[in-house]
Amino acid sequence: MAAWLRIGEREAEKMDLPEYDKSLLTKTISTLRTITNEKNPIEPVIQGILGQAGVALVVAPHLPQTYANGAVFWYRKRPVIILSCRGVYEDIAWFTLFHEIGHILLHEKSVTFIEGIESNSDEESEADKFACDTLIPPLVWLSFRQTGRYDPTSISAFAEEIGIHPAIVVGRLLHEDGFKRYPTLMHLRSKMNLS
Repeated sequence: MAAWLRIGEREAEKMDLPEYDKSLLTKTISTLRTITNEKNPIEPVIQGILGQAGVALVVAPHLPQTYANGAVFWYRKRPVIILSCRGVYEDIAWFTLFHEIGHILLHEKSVTFIEGIESNSDEESEADKFACDTLIPPLVWLSFRQTGRYDPTSISAFAEEIGIHPAIVVGRLLHEDGFKRYPTLMHLRSKMNLS
């Protein structure tokens, strides 16, 4: 894990970015949310958006026995987000990205947060909630759940209505209700080519 985080540091060192700007990062969230529908590869697009706010994004190869989807830490007064190439489905990649942004906006600069490794801390719960609520606002999600319609057509229509990729809706259902509950929806998720 230390080696994987060091890859993030070394790649971040190469980036010529402005000073971190929290208000600008907050403003970029709506733009990031809308590009969940962009075609692959999207790493340069995300890097550009986050880079304007002084946040370094690194997509690092998966290293054996690291088991991390992503991480965030501060390096030389700059937040660095690392995303793993480990079997990345669209919903997981987007959730992880927004989770790490949540850590940057909500938590201490002195802590390294690693997503995908079991943790029940308050900070992890807060970052999870930030990602969930940012990708699909709570009242909108509640309204959708009350319809009880979880077929591919309904999910695609709902995703289009709120401006996100359908895989994010499927991922949320799978997380809340269990992966075996919706086998007919799995075709709405696919692997994401980050770079």
